[in-house]
Formats: sequence, C-alpha cells, structure tokens
Amino acid sequence: MSSAKNIKFLLVTLFLSLIGGNFLSAQTNENKRDDSKLNVLLTCDFCVMDSLQKSLPYLHFITDQAGADVSVEILQNNSVNDSSIQMTVKGLRVFKGVDDILSYQISSQDSLEQAEELQSTLTILLIRYLSHTSAKDQILIDHEAPVIDENADDKWNNWVFEIGLDVDAEFEDLTQEYYIGTYIDIKRVTEDWKIMFYADYDREESFYKIDDETVQGLTESLFFSNKTVKSINSHWSVGAWGNVKNSIYSNYKFSTTVAPRIEYNFFPYSESSERMLTIYSGPEINYNEYFETTVYGEDREILFSNFMSISYETQQDWGRISIRLSGKHYYHDLSKYEISFNTSMRFRITKGLSLNPSFYGSLIRNQLNLPAGGASVEDLLLQQRTFASGYNYGINLSISYSFGALNNNIVNPRLF
Repeated sequence: MSSAKNIKFLLVTLFLSLIGGNFLSAQTNENKRDDSKLNVLLTCDFCVMDSLQKSLPYLHFITDQAGADVSVEILQNNSVNDSSIQMTVKGLRVFKGVDDILSYQISSQDSLEQAEELQSTLTILLIRYLSHTSAKDQILIDHEAPVIDENADDKWNNWVFEIGLDVDAEFEDLTQEYYIGTYIDIKRVTEDWKIMFYADYDREESFYKIDDETVQGLTESLFFSNKTVKSINSHWSVGAWGNVKNSIYSNYKFSTTVAPRIEYNFFPYSESSERMLTIYSGPEINYNEYFETTVYGEDREILFSNFMSISYETQQDWGRISIRLSGKHYYHDLSKYEISFNTSMRFRITKGLSLNPSFYGSLIRNQLNLPAGGASVEDLLLQQRTFASGYNYGINLSISYSFGALNNNIVNPRLF
C-alpha cells in the first residue's frame, strides 16, 4: 500500500514538473527579446500588419509599449490638393529622447506601389535606430536614379483659374437687402515669376419702407487688377501692381493706380509652405476722375502716396490663416492716411472647393474722394454713396471652386 502511494506521489510530482517547466519555458520565450529585430509599437489605421511584418522582417511589431524600442504613428492626409503620409517616431527605453518625423507625397494611385512606398519610407525613418541593433546586417541600401520624363507636359502651362460667387440676403420689418458678387482670379506661378489677374463685379440692391412708400437703392462696381512679381533671392522680391476701377458709391468715374513694390521675408521662401513673416513697401501713383467735385474742389487729380504692409501667414492641413497690418499716406499731406487690419482664412471642404471667412477693420483719415455735396439721408439709408467715416470693420464669408493646373507644385508666395 505504501509502495502504491509512493508511485502515485512520484507520478503527480513528475506531471507537475512537466507543466511547470513548460509554463516557465513559455514565459521565458515570450519575454526574450529577439536582438535581430527592432521592437516597434505601431499606430496606423490603414496599415496591413501582416504585409508589413512579412515585408520588413527586421522589425518586430508589438502591442505593448513596455517592450517597445520605438513607437511609430502613421497618418494619412487626404485634404484638397494634398495626398500625403506623415510618420512620427518616438524613442523609448535606450532610445528615449531620440525622436523624428518624416512626410512624403503619395506618388502613385496603385495600392501595391503605395504599400511598397510606405514600407521603404518606414525603413528610412527607422534606420538610425536599426543601426544600433544586429538587424542592420539584414538591410541593404540601394539607390535608383529618378527617371525624368522630358515629354511630360502640363496642358494648363501652370495657369490656375478660380471663379467665386458670394450671395447675401438680409431682412427686417422695414428693410430688405440683397447682394451678389462674382469674381475671377487667374494666375501663373513659377519659381522665378508670379503673374496674377483679378476682376470682380458687385451689385447690391436695397428696399426701405417709409410710411406707405417703398424706396429702392442700387449700387454697382467693377474692378480689375494685375500683379507681377520677380524673385531675387531667398528673402527679397520686387514687382509691380496696378488696378482700374469704377464705382458710383466711391465717386470714382475712373480710377487707376500703378505701384512698384519691394518685399523682404524674415524666413526663407523655402519655408513658405509652413510660415511667412514679410514686410513690403513702395510708392503709388493714382489718377482719379470723379463723378462729383470732391470736398477739396477736385474733379480729377494725380496723387502720390506710399504703402507699407506687415504680414504673417501659416499653412495647415485644414487650410490657411493670414494676418496683415498695412498703412498708406499721401506725400502732399501726411495727415491724410489709413491703417488697416485684415485676417483671412481658407477651410478646405473637398477637392477644389473652399470656404473662406475673413475679418477686417480700418482707421480712415484719407477720404480725398468725398463729394462736396455730402450725403443725403436717402443716400445714407440706401448706401448709394460713400460718406465721411473715421473707421470701418466687417466680416465676410464666401465659397469658391478652383480648377486648372491643380497639381502644380511650384510655390511662389512673394509679394502675396
């Protein structure tokens, strides 16, 4: 009986030993780090993990940060005119504090080629970490010279066209106001030159009920401008700007301006896709013909003035924001000046389609175009003509659609 108990005890002990040994062995193998691989904690919503692991055998993708050498986040940007990948790596453990970031434009519509591009770019990003492991022996670096297609041609020849429409309506008990504005913006941008044409038409109609009578007001204006800019170096640019306009409201029967400009950018223009801080200035020559004689007794005149502007702009994935402070004064009378502040934004909705809000304000001391007869009560109510004012401010919201050479990747932000 005692012998049977001893045998049973030995069998149980042997069984437990086998289980324990296998468990400890499994735990040891699980915790053992493969020195031939770099442990990567990957965050990527669109990546195919099985494909990555097979294609990149020198990387070991894990889900626990405690065992990771680096953490990598991959984001895909599908905003208007921009299809790109951004990779951010953060060093962990022995690589703590060694971080990096890399972005690239998706160059192919083929999913297989996109996957290969992602794999090679991820390897390039992690090569500095892989070089500190035995995994470096598994990597072969090769370089293939880019193939330049000499026959590649842009049918738009870098010209871009934008057409916009802005509609507004306001209603009150005694008033109704309608506004429609349309514009066309044409530009051609290269590394050395920037040529821009702009034209707009605005029409505003108002109805006011006074006693039993309805009074109607109507204003219209036309505007055309051209800007030409030449790049000098990474910080300096020169150019010229001119416009022609007609406006009953502003008392301009005919007005034209010619203005040479020079600009300095505190940051290199190569960083313009991210930020710009510029100052530009230049004299202006104005020729004005007025519908009515001005408060200064002029029916037509030539004016000389100077303009200066300080601007800051930043570009983001969602669009852009621009802030500008500018001033202008006349040489014949320095007390005649204007200071303006403007903030504009562009939110990308979908390819080619944008929502564009803006805010502006001005301190006005240079209204040389005011008619001598002043503005009647009816003019003020119907907003049919300009009148003396020390300031103005406002908000605008428009929508626009762009087409043409949308894939033109040449950036030339000079002289705005």
